Amino acid sequence: MTDAFRRDYKNDWQREQRREFQRRHGFSTTANYAVGGIRRAVLERDGYSCCRCAMTAAEHMATWGRQITVDHKDRNRANNALENLQTLCLSCHGAKDHRSVALGPIYKPAILRMRREGKTYAAIADFLEMSIGTVYRWDKRWREEAAK
Repeated sequence: MTDAFRRDYKNDWQREQRREFQRRHGFSTTANYAVGGIRRAVLERDGYSCCRCAMTAAEHMATWGRQITVDHKDRNRANNALENLQTLCLSCHGAKDHRSVALGPIYKPAILRMRREGKTYAAIADFLEMSIGTVYRWDKRWREEAAK
């Protein structure tokens, strides 16, 4: 058995495991913070409805064909504290995340200044209410442009 064959077999197996998990549970393993019932606890606390527009989980399933989402308020997927999680529909979740991406160029001077001051991506993201990943990607893009 060659390494390439083993790698392809493993990748196929992992993909199938993820698909099966999603079929059984209605949400993916990619951001699987449901261990210990956290996802269910958030949904129950929020009444199985979006915290912003009040769309119910049943309405969400009928509209989007998938489970309602649980969002990390601070955009840190490792912070699974209940007070950091909220139920959002796809529309509200997307609007929240898109706002973060769209504001990158607007906050360019502030982001670059804070990075020069030694602030972490997380600190900048919290201050500007953006995702950590967005701050990192914009900063990386601007550094690459400056290096050219």
